[in-house]
Amino acid sequence: QGDIYNQTSVSSSGGYYDATEGTVVWNKEKEVRFGVVEPGESGTLNFSFATLPVAIDPASFKNPQMFIEVTAKGRRLDERGASQNVVSTVTKELKISTALSLSARLLHDTGAFENVGSVPPKVGEETTYTVVWALSNTSNGVGNARVSAVLPSYVKWLGQVDPSDEDVSYNPVGGEVVWKAGEVEAGDGVGSAPREVSFQLSITPGQGQVGAAPTLIGEVTAKGTDRFTGVEVTSGVRPALTTKSLNDTDTGGTSGAVTP
Repeated sequence: QGDIYNQTSVSSSGGYYDATEGTVVWNKEKEVRFGVVEPGESGTLNFSFATLPVAIDPASFKNPQMFIEVTAKGRRLDERGASQNVVSTVTKELKISTALSLSARLLHDTGAFENVGSVPPKVGEETTYTVVWALSNTSNGVGNARVSAVLPSYVKWLGQVDPSDEDVSYNPVGGEVVWKAGEVEAGDGVGSAPREVSFQLSITPGQGQVGAAPTLIGEVTAKGTDRFTGVEVTSGVRPALTTKSLNDTDTGGTSGAVTP
């Protein structure tokens, strides 16, 4: 769908780049060895380019791809000594994978659920939190999207999920939370709302956690299959959320260290 490469980024080894035609040309004036190519002789030519930042406008760069056509031309003498033109052409298709990204937020005073308990949390008293995972996706649809993280043994899963029709599960053996997000459309979270899910956790700190900011949920990552290129795509790893990770406006500046 149009040119997705940056024309100013093209460079070549020994060749001439014609920006008007979008071609790189090597000939005997640029490469002396092209004056005569002996039978069985081989060699390599190099050029490079960069693609445009397709994530800026998913509507314009949906399923971004381009074709590179390489043509070799020359003249040879046949077995009778007659001159002949010879041409060989190869075309390659390049597909650009989408960029799947993930954010993780921790809330107490806002969000989908009403939370209880003090901030920072106190020893022997329950404090609940809301975790929000949000997926964004650029140019290609993603299928079989999956987000996962592990809860520490001292954190309780409360079974509250919003939206309720999202496929979020918790396995008490190992403490893994999994969001099977399934299909994530191109452009989600890029110029539009991201794909989000919220769930609720709680912690009742012990005496040994006084002064610490306990982890509420571990590192989280997302992965899925790019429907256009067919390859697996993954998000960056988001760090663990602790009792100091609150994103609420009213509580964001409050220390999360457990108090007696």
